Amino acid sequence: MSPCAKRGKGESCWNHFITSCTPVELQAHSLKEYAGTRDFRVESGKLACKICDDGVLRTVLGHDQHYRVAHEGFDTIYDSFASEESSAGGRINPNVPKGRDPHRAKLLKELKALGVTAKELAGEGYSIEELQMAHFSVKEILNTGKFSLPECCEAGVTRNLKEAGMSLKGLLDAGYSLATLKKAGFSCKTLKTTAEAKLSDLRSVGFTLHELREGGFTLTELKELRRPSGQGVDPAFSLQDLKALGYTCKDMRRAGFTLAELKNGYTAADMKLVHATTKAELANDGFSLAELKLAGFHAAELKIAGFSVKDLTAVGFTKADINGN
Repeated sequence: MSPCAKRGKGESCWNHFITSCTPVELQAHSLKEYAGTRDFRVESGKLACKICDDGVLRTVLGHDQHYRVAHEGFDTIYDSFASEESSAGGRINPNVPKGRDPHRAKLLKELKALGVTAKELAGEGYSIEELQMAHFSVKEILNTGKFSLPECCEAGVTRNLKEAGMSLKGLLDAGYSLATLKKAGFSCKTLKTTAEAKLSDLRSVGFTLHELREGGFTLTELKELRRPSGQGVDPAFSLQDLKALGYTCKDMRRAGFTLAELKNGYTAADMKLVHATTKAELANDGFSLAELKLAGFHAAELKIAGFSVKDLTAVGFTKADINGN
């Protein structure tokens, strides 16, 4: 049976190796952690060293430690598959004989690929850090029954965090940050409604203006948000940022923008939709009477807003226009 063959429910993780599992078989599945001289056979679900043939059956972890001490000349037994940082990241053992993969995470990843579960490895004494190195998910590590959610958080285990089936409250209580939850795939809307996350906190972990709006924050809330670096003075989003989302001049006015502020992003034609009613709001905030006429304001509207007949006539309105005829 192939080492990668699917084993039946309740079957030992080593049954699919039958009675022998040689390095040749493992090499066919890229298990480079074992060299050609590192031979063993499987008996009763455990490993027997074929080099010293001492009759001792060991667990995977036990055989790994035995081989390193007895056949690779290491003075101490590894208890964490790590010794120093490699230039490419991860952990590396500089004393591994030439021709062997020095990255200690390799064994764990390949064992996982061969069907060994997190529960089986945890039962042999592997740490939560080692299970993470093997790319087991949060749910798989929790299902070992040996580690808690806070321990997963402390160890930095985040793989398939969203799919773990834990409540947002449970994840937050365990110590997972909003930034981690965002990276895990939780939406702005979910974090706002379920976790009651604040707008400023969601913005600080990288949610975009579009995501914040889709998350349910109002234009007024987005307008009032300030940059952390601006001593609470500088707006987080400019008028142009908000306009790009499709907010109209009327929306902006309702959110509290002044006509003077709106003039920096909207035309007089846009301003007509605001339905301002006083001359001060229209002219004194930067809109000339000629601009208002070109924007489509009627003479009667402008007269009500406070412009004189003389002013209206000067920009081309007729008496009939002014009287609303």
